[in-house]
Amino acid sequence: MMGISLGKLIFTLVVVVGVWTLFKAIARRGGKTHVSPAQRAARKAEETVRARMGGRGGDRGGGEAMDLVRCPSCGAFTAEGSTCQCGWKAPG
Repeated sequence: MMGISLGKLIFTLVVVVGVWTLFKAIARRGGKTHVSPAQRAARKAEETVRARMGGRGGDRGGGEAMDLVRCPSCGAFTAEGSTCQCGWKAPG
């Protein structure tokens, strides 16, 4: 007979649950974890800060504070005694 029986329903349910469990195990084992856009942005910001700091990871203390001077021609702030990108030499 080609009708629906209790045995066929149980077999179909077992197959569906088995395939679902298999996919979950594969995803946990070798799949990539989901990273939200906010997490990606935070990682990118950390990488940018590390690159700009010259590889000095979490070194936030111990450095000396620098006085900044505003460039009269382009408006950028530079350290005293250094040269601005536009060529202006800061006093100091």
